[in-house]
Amino acid sequence: MESKQEVELPGRMYRLAEQHRVGQPLALYHIQTKWKRTLNLLNYFLLTSVICWVLFVLVAFAVFFYQLLAHQIVDVQWQLQLILIRSFGGLWGCLVFIYASYTITQRCRISCLVCTEGLLMISRKKVEEITYWNEARGFREVPRFGMPKQYMFFRVNRDPLSLSNIYEDFDGLIDLIRQHIPKQL
Repeated sequence: MESKQEVELPGRMYRLAEQHRVGQPLALYHIQTKWKRTLNLLNYFLLTSVICWVLFVLVAFAVFFYQLLAHQIVDVQWQLQLILIRSFGGLWGCLVFIYASYTITQRCRISCLVCTEGLLMISRKKVEEITYWNEARGFREVPRFGMPKQYMFFRVNRDPLSLSNIYEDFDGLIDLIRQHIPKQL
């Protein structure tokens, strides 16, 4: 397998690096294929849940109106209130699922671009995080017993950036970041 430094980077990465003034792109690390599949599977599950709930509500209304037309319902107002309360609860759940699906697919950092003057964390649509090397205040491995590696990248006046091993060639990414953070840390 070729080193990340030897592979030609897409033109979009050069434009992003220039736009955010982080120097020349050195390496691009994508999220691992198994994590992409997991995100897609979760997205499909959420979408399927929303569709099932909408179908359930439609069936409940159909049964209600059938019973209403067949004069099988004694207390129409009570039955309608029950259906409406369940429907609004389901609608709220559907909205939460749709928002979660959007957040997962659009805001998940699927690429990490290491440049000469900084680091860009890129989602599908935009750059989510920009970290300049001169903002670095620490870089440490988080002890996690029996779990995948995770590193915290501490920055000036900002929340720490968490890096876990969801990226391809994670050890190479960590080594490259360590080479570029100031030596006094």
